[in-house]
Amino acid sequence: MIGTIMFVFAVLCVPLFLGRIGPNPIFGYVTSFARKSPSNWYHMNRFASCLFIPFFGSLAIAEVFLDDKALVWILLIGAPLLFGICLLEEWRQKFKQKRLEKKQNKAKTKTQKQKQKQKQA
Repeated sequence: MIGTIMFVFAVLCVPLFLGRIGPNPIFGYVTSFARKSPSNWYHMNRFASCLFIPFFGSLAIAEVFLDDKALVWILLIGAPLLFGICLLEEWRQKFKQKRLEKKQNKAKTKTQKQKQKQKQA
């Protein structure tokens, strides 16, 4: 029973991996960062689905070899770990975007200063 549910979850992750599901408040990796821009949404959903498709798929296969109690324990331990990895990736992307914005602002102020010097000269 649990294996069937895990198989359904794995299948539901495929459109997220393929980028077929646009930003929405219900389905996918829904956080304020992911919903901030379409590029964030598609990146984070692809990243999360790359983790969850193999996880759910392997649990579906493991149902043949393990009892339901073991599968529940794997799910209770594995799913939060994968969500934690997704949150780390989200934090990394936020840091990367802030660093890029700083570089762009620095370059912008530098060109503005150069234009002011040219006007004064």
